[in-house]
Amino acid sequence: MSKGNFILICQSGGKFTPNADGSLSYYGGDAHATSVNNETRFDELKSEIADMWNYDSDSITIKYFLPNNKQTLITISSDKDIQHMLDFHENSATVDVYVMAGENVASNISNTPTGMGHELTITQSDISNMPCSRSSRTTITEPVTPVDDLAVGAADAENVGQQKITRLWGNSITGLHQQFNSVNDFRDALRKYSIAHGFAYKYKRNNNKRHVSVKCKAEGCPWAVTASKFSTTQLFRITRISGTHTCGAGTGIGNCSQPKLVASIVKEKLRDNPNYTPKEIINEIRRDFGIELSYSHAYRGMEAAREELHGLYKEAYNRLPWLCEKMVETNPGSVATLITRDDLSFHRLFVAFHGSLFGFQNGCRPLLFLDTVTLKSRYQGELLAATAVDGNDGIFPVAFAIVDIANDDNWHWFLVQLKFVLSTSQSITFVADRQRGLSELVSNIFRNSYYGYCIHSLKESLKKDLRALLTQEVRVIATLFDAAYAPTREGFRKCTENIKNISPEAYEWILQSEPERWANAFFKGMPYNHITPSNARPFYSWVSELPELPIIQMIDTMRRKMMDLIYTRQVDSEQWTTRLTPSLEEKLQKEASKARSLEVLFSPGSTYEVRDDLGAVNVVNVDHWDCSCREWQITGLPCLHAVAVLGHIGRNIYDYCSKSFMSETYQLTYSKSINPVPTTDMPVHRESSPVQAMAGKKVIAICQSGGEFVTNKDGLFSYNGGEAHAIDIDHQTRLNEFKLEIAEMFNYGVGTMSIKYFLPGNKKTLITISNDKDLKRMINFHGDSVTADVYIITEENVVRDISNMPGSRSSRTTLSEAVVLANVPIDATFDTTHADAPIDATFDTTHADAPIDIPIETPLAILRSDSNDGKHHKAAQQWGNTITGVNQRFSSVHEFREALCKYSIAHGFAYKYKKNDSHRVTVKCKSEGCPWRIHASRLSTTQLICIKKMNATHTCEGAVVRSGYQATRSWVSSFIKEKLKVSPNYKPKDIADDIKRDYGIELNYSQAWRAKEIAREQLQGSYKEAYNQLPLFCEKIRETNPGSFASFITKDDSSFHRLFVSFHASLCGFQQGCRPLLFLDSTPLNSKYQGMILAATSVDGDDGVFPVAFAVVDAETDDNWRWFLLELKSAVSMSQPITFVADRQKGLKESIAEIFENAYHGYCLRYLAEKLNRDLKGQFSHEVKRLMIADLYAAAYAPRLEGFQRCAESIKSISLEAYNWVIQSEPEHWANAFFGGARYNHMVSNIGEMFYSWVSEAHELPITQMVDVIRGKMMELIYKRRMDSIQWLTRLTPSMEEKLQKETSKARSLEVLFSPGSTFEVRGDSIDVVDIDNWDCSCKGWQLAGLPCCHAIAVLECVGRISYDHCSRYYTTELYRLTYSESIHPVPNVDRPVQKESSEVVVTVTPPPTRRPPGRPKLKRTESQDVVKRQLQCSRCKGLGHNKTTCK
Repeated sequence: MSKGNFILICQSGGKFTPNADGSLSYYGGDAHATSVNNETRFDELKSEIADMWNYDSDSITIKYFLPNNKQTLITISSDKDIQHMLDFHENSATVDVYVMAGENVASNISNTPTGMGHELTITQSDISNMPCSRSSRTTITEPVTPVDDLAVGAADAENVGQQKITRLWGNSITGLHQQFNSVNDFRDALRKYSIAHGFAYKYKRNNNKRHVSVKCKAEGCPWAVTASKFSTTQLFRITRISGTHTCGAGTGIGNCSQPKLVASIVKEKLRDNPNYTPKEIINEIRRDFGIELSYSHAYRGMEAAREELHGLYKEAYNRLPWLCEKMVETNPGSVATLITRDDLSFHRLFVAFHGSLFGFQNGCRPLLFLDTVTLKSRYQGELLAATAVDGNDGIFPVAFAIVDIANDDNWHWFLVQLKFVLSTSQSITFVADRQRGLSELVSNIFRNSYYGYCIHSLKESLKKDLRALLTQEVRVIATLFDAAYAPTREGFRKCTENIKNISPEAYEWILQSEPERWANAFFKGMPYNHITPSNARPFYSWVSELPELPIIQMIDTMRRKMMDLIYTRQVDSEQWTTRLTPSLEEKLQKEASKARSLEVLFSPGSTYEVRDDLGAVNVVNVDHWDCSCREWQITGLPCLHAVAVLGHIGRNIYDYCSKSFMSETYQLTYSKSINPVPTTDMPVHRESSPVQAMAGKKVIAICQSGGEFVTNKDGLFSYNGGEAHAIDIDHQTRLNEFKLEIAEMFNYGVGTMSIKYFLPGNKKTLITISNDKDLKRMINFHGDSVTADVYIITEENVVRDISNMPGSRSSRTTLSEAVVLANVPIDATFDTTHADAPIDATFDTTHADAPIDIPIETPLAILRSDSNDGKHHKAAQQWGNTITGVNQRFSSVHEFREALCKYSIAHGFAYKYKKNDSHRVTVKCKSEGCPWRIHASRLSTTQLICIKKMNATHTCEGAVVRSGYQATRSWVSSFIKEKLKVSPNYKPKDIADDIKRDYGIELNYSQAWRAKEIAREQLQGSYKEAYNQLPLFCEKIRETNPGSFASFITKDDSSFHRLFVSFHASLCGFQQGCRPLLFLDSTPLNSKYQGMILAATSVDGDDGVFPVAFAVVDAETDDNWRWFLLELKSAVSMSQPITFVADRQKGLKESIAEIFENAYHGYCLRYLAEKLNRDLKGQFSHEVKRLMIADLYAAAYAPRLEGFQRCAESIKSISLEAYNWVIQSEPEHWANAFFGGARYNHMVSNIGEMFYSWVSEAHELPITQMVDVIRGKMMELIYKRRMDSIQWLTRLTPSMEEKLQKETSKARSLEVLFSPGSTFEVRGDSIDVVDIDNWDCSCKGWQLAGLPCCHAIAVLECVGRISYDHCSRYYTTELYRLTYSESIHPVPNVDRPVQKESSEVVVTVTPPPTRRPPGRPKLKRTESQDVVKRQLQCSRCKGLGHNKTTCK
């Protein structure tokens, strides 16, 4: 399995310069970047680097520095050297290497290992010829074919080659009127002709559609040729030619380096041999034509030939939708899922053929091997695969995916897809690499599954971790394998003791490597002795041996190999005559031969003792298929002891073998074929939903702030000082997200900063980033760089104006003098660990308890009081004597600081610290010249702090002129904490008013809000810690509410991503008593870390909201909705189709259709009305819009087609555009007249408003407490409704009983025409037809609502039937009580996690990177605008706002 990738920064063309300390620095040149890993081969790396600079791969040398040693250059000359380099830089993401071309290396490089006293120069003979050089310009209108790129070989080879080329290509151009099939054929013939006759040419005109005109490149040579398009055809014909050369053409061979020309030579060979290498191309062209090609030329020619044979790599991605569609069409029951990113670049592709799925489910053991292999492709990528083993221990591919990178997110997606396609109820054992992320994903997605480590992966980890300590590696590894395969704990112990004697370090390593996941003696799953995916290696060899193919051909090649594999094994198995498969038959016969020497002690029960020749005893239980040697249990095949017992008691040993080993089962495994995918109708170009090639790599943005720009002598700018942080960004990064992350890093306000950068190679002009396009441009400009420097400039830190800088709109920024501002924006972040810092300060200090004084001279210090207003009397009364004098003692330094703070507030002065540590504090009055001073220190051998010195005299008139106070966060929070406990909605404005009234201190809104946040965290616990409690919290939910679902997912950096919760009581209630109707909606969380609540709610038999499941996610995205629906499907097991009512958004629509088969998706009518209202904005008056929205609602509720058309025509009479909008809005998803599902007249998705009100009450709580509040509300709801329903005496629920009675009263005036069958005619205001056997009425009311309409009731009463028997069962009181029969139980101690045992893996969850946006959060969920209430319309004058009675 591929290890992590390193970014290799390859530099060439610069020079090494020695520094004063003896180290070497590298200046100038050019740089490229590539990725390497432990599987990278040296020859591949050299070839790739040679292609970067157009070097000959045989002439380059690659060197690098060791970390922290810039004096000695280390050479890379083998695969092992690459491995060493990666090991030495294992803590780095990037490695710098220096590339030296042999002819350009300074002669003294080998003599200057340290670089002392020498300048090591790496030059290039002609840097302008490098393809990546800026001085190399190519003019499109006049392309030039160079003639001197290639060195011709030895004279003999040259003569032979020239003769062959002349013979082959000398007559490619014959003369006037020669015709060619296309312009490309003409150009190809021209290239061959010029090579055969040894001259170079240049284009004077080069038009694909009309003319191509060429002349000899030699100055003064008259040779020229012109070809033009022939009439209306694609043919090109030579219309003019001058065949005379005066330049000496024909004396040598011309340039053969063009990729297309090389491609024409090697194309047929490449068709026969797809793995034809550039080195073989070089040798054959040298042999056949006497021409020397560089590796780069050969490689490019090979690439051009591949594209001619297989098509464009980029276009192949665009054909993926077609391929997925065809694979599913030709192989029914298969799954092919393609996912792109927002910019339509390729992201993921999952493929599982029906033949593979059927074979695994019906014939293979429940054992899957997960592995990954790197694809040899122009756009790279990784193949994730799940393979099984058949009954003959052969590889059986189940599913695979192609992803852009093998990370946890892609593995999670792959496993979710895998679970979706594998509908198996039994536990699955997974064998995969030893990585924590994959283990957690498997356990979260495949519940009750087992995860075993691959022993080979374990071996590699052991060798790597103990490289320097493992002296007897071979013996240790061999014994490690013995320990893994040992079936008993005693066997495992003996093996590990042997390892301990060889290497104590290896012994300790093994004990800490979780043997319960890889040793047979401890593993709880059923690996069938397959503790390494070696059986799956042939599948990966298919991939690794594939030539570099476009993605669709690579997939189809794998499909063809799987097809051949299934067919071959299907045919082979037909010849078998044994009951078991051949390999298992052989194993069983070996065990049977060993069993002949064993002695069986007879027993009347099912347990027997078996003794061998040495007297060893094993116990066999034939009924339980169990032997104390544990081989029977591990392999599924009777061991020798079991065979002896079975033979002794006369039973057939084949009846005691695993079913998976039977030939019959094997034949069933390969009974379904994989069918070919025809390519005759493959689209040449696909206009709809194109898929682009994989997105480019990320750029690391080095964000710097706090320094200053300095102008150098050359006019370039340098940035000195400040601090730096790093963020990785790509084309999907949005500027707002980027700014929020930067703001959090530097603790800036988002609206106060600007972001600038320099173009590569231009340090004179600062470029401003002001929108998403600017950010993308910066990434493009730094396309060849791993990093990009950006500079953060904030308004409040501007010191000097640098507006004169070209292209700059900002000012110079310096943080050389840190200033604490009192008026910090409300949205500023703070760390509550420094709870005693001033409310308006943001800082990091060792002494978190030390307050920072508010400068008296600053006008922004608003903690002030008027000495004459007398409003601070409470502070004076309470705290005037908190400091009494010398020898006063305090229990801790923290208590002394608190007392000092209160004392200064009571006496109205500011102070500053002279000394402030854990054992002594010295403070003086801040006013200049005032003698007030106090010193306290710790008493020896105690924690007590005692005042040793104090001068209590003030000369600063502190008691009269109080212009500033000390106020710490902890002080304000302690003041409001009790009040906040009683009144959770205690507002910052009220806090400021109360403190001003009681203590004479003025707080602004921001300060009061921050203090409230601290107090809330002290009362409710840390928001950050709550995320870390999620693993325990989910465990407690499942423990206290068996059958419930509670799972969470983190991102790669352990930050929170998703949490899904569904209680057993909700699931039972929905499945047993609710209609198959689910409403999907979301609401934002205004907590510290934001987020969204996604919820699925239903309605009970009384039309009351019934919460089924909910999730907390970091953002409302299509990916999160898809995950929520997958979790919902695994929790809700219903056989009947479900109707979803949700927003009309494309991602949700596709996910519902894909995940819930046969489900119906009804659009929420309110969202639809709002969209119509928005789309018609500005075109119509408010009243006209109201009328159209009312008609839209009427059209939606209309039960029949004519009613819908009538309403639509009403809209059309107002606006044709609105009518077209309605018709194109997919009425089959929202109109009763067309909708195929059953939504019981519930047309909007916000039925769960009560549920969202619960969320709004708890949204500011830490996540675990918020979820528990929702749980408590649901628990109360279920209990209350259960108690209420006990009092009901009607057969239907109250609301349904009321509706039925209303319909019954309407039925009394209707006339029923009797009929001998089940169909009746009912006459009233209209004539309706009722079929009582099919519960059908032509008015559609019965079908839509599930309650008999008035026409149906009239018929039922006429024929003497009971109306209640014809009501939907969901409306009965009995089913309602069943809905609320289960309870939700409390979850204890959610805020006090139990410390886990040291042997258990501790899962860390950190908060998501999102933070609360600026501004005051909304406390209520935004209600949808009520756009449907129709105003009164007068029937007399047609005016609005009155009726005919009040018409004047």
